[in-house]
Amino acid sequence: MNACLNSASQLCFQHSLNFNSEKAFQVDLFVEGRPIISLGQEDQEVYFGTTVGAKLWNYPPNQLTSNLDKIATSLLAPWQKLEVYRSHLVPSLSHHLACERVLKDALTSLDTDCSKFLGHISMVPNTATTPFFYADRRIGDLGTFSLTDDVDIWTLARALYLLTSKDQLVKDIFTEQLKDTILQGFREEAPATILIGEYLSGSTEDGLYRLRYKPAGTNLWTLARGAAKRLRAQIDVSGDGTFRIIADDVFVLPAKAVRGLRQVVRKRHTRKFTCGKHQGRVAQALAMDTTSKDIARLTSCRTNLLHDDWRYLHRARLDLLLLRGYALSSSHKSGCHCGESSENGFHVLKFQVLV
Repeated sequence: MNACLNSASQLCFQHSLNFNSEKAFQVDLFVEGRPIISLGQEDQEVYFGTTVGAKLWNYPPNQLTSNLDKIATSLLAPWQKLEVYRSHLVPSLSHHLACERVLKDALTSLDTDCSKFLGHISMVPNTATTPFFYADRRIGDLGTFSLTDDVDIWTLARALYLLTSKDQLVKDIFTEQLKDTILQGFREEAPATILIGEYLSGSTEDGLYRLRYKPAGTNLWTLARGAAKRLRAQIDVSGDGTFRIIADDVFVLPAKAVRGLRQVVRKRHTRKFTCGKHQGRVAQALAMDTTSKDIARLTSCRTNLLHDDWRYLHRARLDLLLLRGYALSSSHKSGCHCGESSENGFHVLKFQVLV
């Protein structure tokens, strides 16, 4: 008993009152004899790997660009560089995207650096369409994720994690915070029913359009509402309080929100890429086979390709090679060496597409 009391007494908070020069009382708090740090308006502290403080918006860690340069200049094979990027570099930012309020402008800048890196290791020119970097690997694309899309996915997922927490206290606290945010937007005209699902979905029906000019400021719930609008995702709340995310033809529970929303975003990029009349022609043919993973394996770290083959693989698939049959070719001949047809992208790849 005495040991328990002594242990409890060591955890008690101690405080002292000081009178500073500005004629205001300052309270010093202590835990086990050590003072608690008091953060000022511009001060920040790293807590579990994320930055906390009065300043709400932060820049993501700036090591990504330097790491991209190191990987780009390394002696790894191009497909190994791509695997390192997908498996290590991009996931290293997931914790910050999920737990911090990261500036979108900073993420846009990082996405630009990532696109340049991906274009460099896949050896495609700047004219390569953007969905090529994010579409499905099954049709020969790179299958990566945009950081601006990822931050919206993590923000919406984190909000739903808290609202559906197994800890009833956590669930109740954050549910009340969300309701308070909605009510502040309505001011004196509070609705009889608080439409949580409609609010998180970004709906403007039933007076929710007025919440655009809310006095509540920016918090997790306003960010989640904006993220759902950009992702075109609907949040369905059933009568028993069960949450479900609906995006396109995908229905996802909050526990699998990140994985489900990523699949939705990837499918959108894939559809956009295959609709391209020029660079997406080969992808259209590959998309017809929904079971084979041969192309994904061809561009993975287990590929049997040679370095010389990799140099032309993606450019040929995107029809971006300067072949003889194109007007930009410096050759005065347009025929292929095989003598069967004009040397263009369709002729070079037609046998591969048919196979």
